[in-house]
Amino acid sequence: MPTSLPETETMLLYIEGRIGKKVAEIKKEVEEYKKNFASVVSSSDRLMTYLYMKNVLGIEMPIIPSQTEEMQNIADVLKSAAQSKINTSGYLLRMWDFKTKKDSSPCKGMAIGDRTGMTEVMAFFKERVKQVEESGIKEGDFVLCQNMSVSEYKGKKNLTFGSGSQIAKAKEISFKLEEVATKVSSLKNGASALIQVTVLNSDEHPYFGCPDCLKKIPDVKEGQKAKCPSEKCGHEVIATKLAFVRYLATDGDNDLTLSVAPSRNGNSVKKMSTGKIYNVYGRYKEKEKRGSEFSVDWAKPVAGFEEETGTTTSKSTVKASGDMIKSKIPVLLKSWKGMTEKKLIETCTKLMECSEEQITAALKALMKEGKIYYENDMYHVAKPLVDKKEE
Repeated sequence: MPTSLPETETMLLYIEGRIGKKVAEIKKEVEEYKKNFASVVSSSDRLMTYLYMKNVLGIEMPIIPSQTEEMQNIADVLKSAAQSKINTSGYLLRMWDFKTKKDSSPCKGMAIGDRTGMTEVMAFFKERVKQVEESGIKEGDFVLCQNMSVSEYKGKKNLTFGSGSQIAKAKEISFKLEEVATKVSSLKNGASALIQVTVLNSDEHPYFGCPDCLKKIPDVKEGQKAKCPSEKCGHEVIATKLAFVRYLATDGDNDLTLSVAPSRNGNSVKKMSTGKIYNVYGRYKEKEKRGSEFSVDWAKPVAGFEEETGTTTSKSTVKASGDMIKSKIPVLLKSWKGMTEKKLIETCTKLMECSEEQITAALKALMKEGKIYYENDMYHVAKPLVDKKEE
């Protein structure tokens, strides 16, 4: 079985980026380090560079395991009587944080899928969670899972990431993501799945709400200061434009409504275009009143159907003009009864696609026009001038 160690040059560049020394200088230090070992070990530049990086410099680098013949597909893993040393591979379909009742520290859950089925990998304890986070894997990656244990969690058989386990993005992909997809007719209520569908139309339901908990705030305009109506949140926020989006999609045989929550819209789910094919991961729900729908966690266009620039987000997709910024600033200042320059810049960049230079220019223009003034380190809306003859 070939080594899982990265190439020597890859490790040297990794070290250079973390300690600031040049590769040539690091090589000399590794050569000096070699003198401490017998030739059977020191003859490998790759191994010596790894040992020097880890034991002398204290630098950890994610190791991508070599794929072996011992790899099992997920269906076989779930049927197997073996309880440990399980090796499998598949696409990382979802990653999430959770907590157990026994331990308040965060745990990590991962949904892995291949052509034969899906399973979950659970990482308990902060040391294991740290290992997963340092691996750099993300949703949509094809990953290798090695030395896992089989266990049951909440009555379901899954894999556990233990002390000797490894998970990493694979160097080679065994099959395409769409080969993991489930037909719409085979979806089960309450179950998560990957589907491949074509978008037919979309329906957006915008509203103004809390940027933290996403609760709708009644009788408010975008950019205004308001109190969040949620009992859990309840503090003053800047009303933000949010939106629920629903898409009608089909796999060619059956239609399905895709539901994108405001928390996903524009983040893990970019705006989807009609007539394009997407790999979509989420949870299927059967509802009596509104009919069945698929709650989307993430969506990616199939190769050849990549998106043009532009997403449906709470921010404007059109770059803000100087006049737009000038019109928004007085509204913010009036709502907040004055704002510091730092807070104003931070708020404007969140609400509009604009730069700090644009905001500064707008402030200068408004000051010159007498529409705002600066006092006690804060900007305020200027009071309308009253003609002396009218007093």
